[in-house]
Amino acid sequence: MVNLSSDDFKYNPEPIKKLFSTVGNSIVTKGSVRVIFPSIYLNKELGEIDNGVNVISIYAVVDDNDNYAVVNKPIFAKLTPDDISEIEINDKPHKVLHFSKNTVFIENRKLVKNNSFLFNLFDLFFLQGKVPWFLSYEKTARIFEHAKDYAGSKIGNNPIALEILTAIITRLQDDKTKFYRQVIEKPSDLKKIKRTTIGLMNIYYTFDNTTAKLVGSYYNEGVNSALVNQETKSTNIEKLLRA
Repeated sequence: MVNLSSDDFKYNPEPIKKLFSTVGNSIVTKGSVRVIFPSIYLNKELGEIDNGVNVISIYAVVDDNDNYAVVNKPIFAKLTPDDISEIEINDKPHKVLHFSKNTVFIENRKLVKNNSFLFNLFDLFFLQGKVPWFLSYEKTARIFEHAKDYAGSKIGNNPIALEILTAIITRLQDDKTKFYRQVIEKPSDLKKIKRTTIGLMNIYYTFDNTTAKLVGSYYNEGVNSALVNQETKSTNIEKLLRA
């Protein structure tokens, strides 16, 4: 299986926009494109391959020059690729949907509202921290921005809460104990400084004080983390408990 890096692709949505046209209720390609999304979508009921591909509309669209754009809408759409393959990107399996020129991309643009998948989406991205490589720091915080329009849910009505959660799970790639927000100083840093994500359920990195690690649900993991990653200062609650 081909193993690529996310660095092999360039975020450049402008040429991608020119590769689609609307014909009636369908979207048709004007050039060959690929749709790429993590294979784990299929395990989390965020995608299904059966007479086409019914998948959550959070994926990368890539042209022949490896430019890509991002679709970031919380709604399912049925795509009709000519072929399907699998590659690894950053050592993680991804599905690749291949579309040739002048073929139907989405047969019917009239999509059905459904909110049953929202927890699975939140679980995968935030609780497990498995955010796809093509979602930027800003786009991750906005995945539920249009949930009311596309899924009939109010989960995106409080953008500050999602921004906080995104800030918690996004870490410096070379040191997961460091919050990404504390490293970037200007917009250009977002392109230069590499980041990664951890899950909110990851006790090793989510909690930075001994008390929180020991009183959580995962006591054994918390003890190991407290021993390996020793804190250098006490929080106010810890001082109160020790008084």
